[in-house]
Amino acid sequence: MRFSTRTLHTFCAGILILAPARAIAQDLPDAKSIIARYVNAIHGDVVRRHTSMRTTGSFSLPAMGTTGQLEIMQARPNQMVMSVNLPGLGEIRSGFDGEVGWSMNPMEGPRLLTGKELAQQSDDAAFESGLRDASLITSMETIEQSVVEGIPCYMLRIVWKSGRESLDCYAVDTGLLLSTTSRNETVMGTVEATMLYSDYQEFDGFRMPTRTRQRVMNQEFVMTITSVEFGTVSKTAFEPPPEVRALLKN
Repeated sequence: MRFSTRTLHTFCAGILILAPARAIAQDLPDAKSIIARYVNAIHGDVVRRHTSMRTTGSFSLPAMGTTGQLEIMQARPNQMVMSVNLPGLGEIRSGFDGEVGWSMNPMEGPRLLTGKELAQQSDDAAFESGLRDASLITSMETIEQSVVEGIPCYMLRIVWKSGRESLDCYAVDTGLLLSTTSRNETVMGTVEATMLYSDYQEFDGFRMPTRTRQRVMNQEFVMTITSVEFGTVSKTAFEPPPEVRALLKN
């Protein structure tokens, strides 16, 4: 499970330049110890006890004054479906059933994901990706001490087994994840985006950010989480919609 997080990349394309304040690299803690502290801080063992997760809330585009409903469903080992319903724009959906990755929106219609974009969707769908589980990662290293929105943090470079790289910044004081920057594949090509996480709250013992911001092409997209349920998702929820299944037959 990733703080879908990253699943917002399906909907948002563009470049966000984040210029963190750099510090002299000295006495930096080991990357694995930073991840272990983070997993402990969010009570990651709660996630490991469950097989599925349903997250609901809202998705907004402040510049357009538009807010819609958000639903994300995830299940082990790597299934995910996300939907956003925006007034005036319609429903935007994406998913991964363990093999097939897809997206669908009113502008493009249904589309099958391939290549790097499919690999990225597979990363996002992994149930324990949000815990930075070692089974999903090739390597990680602490590269510097930085600052995100005024909060000192340790910057980690993570190389995923899919080949993608990301930069995480974990708060020095709390150990919580503050931001993730990565280059993402979209219909507009490869873009760089940064997710900013805040307002951590607990749901059934699991602690997660209830506010995620992504700034893209001078726009800001905001995801707000209001509820999380474990173990309530049916396997049929991850079946591709009929429009996508029709593409698979071609």
